[in-house]
Amino acid sequence: MAEYPKRKSNLLIQVEKVEGVDYYTVKSPDTGQFIRLRDPEYYLVNLLDGTRTPDDAAEDFVRTFNTTITGEAIAQFAKQLGQLGFLEGVEATRKDGNKSVLFIKLKA
Repeated sequence: MAEYPKRKSNLLIQVEKVEGVDYYTVKSPDTGQFIRLRDPEYYLVNLLDGTRTPDDAAEDFVRTFNTTITGEAIAQFAKQLGQLGFLEGVEATRKDGNKSVLFIKLKA
């Protein structure tokens, strides 16, 4: 059985309403990374439950939001979430060359 993208269950979510629009701040307690999403993107994150293919998620999204999106676009979105540490079984990648935030270069 193939593994499909699955959001981490320990994500911290805070909803904030700005000028009548809901924004979701989603934080990974594992990496400290956070993202701010609107309803459609947050809905996509929740579609990544490990049981749906990207194509299945795209079909659900199209039905719900009456817009077009491809499974390929969902897969790319999931890849980005994985790189940030928001998906199960995917190690977050760091933009700073995988150096620790405590890394200090010393001269001898």
